[in-house]
Amino acid sequence: MKVENRCVYVRDRAPQEIDELRVAGGLLILLKDGSPADHGIIRMATDVYGCLSSDDIRYISIVTEGKDSRVLTIIFWDDEDYEEALGLLKHSYKSVNFFEQNNKINSYAVSISEKQRSGIDVTIFDTVVPDDMVECPSCGALNDRDPSMPYCLDCGALLEL
Repeated sequence: MKVENRCVYVRDRAPQEIDELRVAGGLLILLKDGSPADHGIIRMATDVYGCLSSDDIRYISIVTEGKDSRVLTIIFWDDEDYEEALGLLKHSYKSVNFFEQNNKINSYAVSISEKQRSGIDVTIFDTVVPDDMVECPSCGALNDRDPSMPYCLDCGALLEL
């Protein structure tokens, strides 16, 4: 799949631009100008613990398994590229568990990876916002839906009530 707009692959806090995602058997290959990105070959069928995604911020975070667990994040600038890539991954890697998240996706993925490195298996859940709560558009914290307090109690951002 060719990426039409800007797309960045982040591994170990090192960002790299990519312009194509290619499925080859159990592998996901992230390419820039026809060549694989640095550490851009991911063994999706065997080495992935879970795949987290956030429609709000167009992130796909792949958490690898085991003592060397890492968070591999693909950030899309365009909704269509993001949706097409997520659909491609879900269709191509049916053995991988996919989970919908909010904009705290990165910190959640990192905590899962840390537990993997420690040998602890965790259960990943989709993020669900209860009707009586509102998610902060800035930091992702859940706040009571209270018109008298329209600001996030964690970061102070204006809430969308």
